[in-house]
Amino acid sequence: MKWFAYDVVPVDSNWEYLKTVRETVREIAINDAEARVHGGDVPPPDMEEFIDAWESAKDAATAAGWVGEPGNEPLVFWLPVAGSFTFGFVIRQDNDDSSYVISPVELPHLGIAVEMLSEDDEESFDAP
Repeated sequence: MKWFAYDVVPVDSNWEYLKTVRETVREIAINDAEARVHGGDVPPPDMEEFIDAWESAKDAATAAGWVGEPGNEPLVFWLPVAGSFTFGFVIRQDNDDSSYVISPVELPHLGIAVEMLSEDDEESFDAP
């Protein structure tokens, strides 16, 4: 998965409106279990896809300057894309008062991004 990682000014408010990575994983697991029990398709993303994306997003955050464990739990946000929604992540790092936004689509209003492809794609780092 390709990520655009932004080191942005600290985000100080409205964190409570986003779900944590842990809460999102739990919700995906519930949707998966319900689809298996009642039949039907599992709505995207599936658990493995989401966890793999989170792992590669952490690499992108590191490339943008994140230095380790977040001060707050990482959060998930959703963006509309071609008839569906896709997810990105936001991490607040307390030790230098930064926030990192990791998005699968460019968000130019946030500034200049560090661009990264996951290991599944050709590995590439482009720092402008």
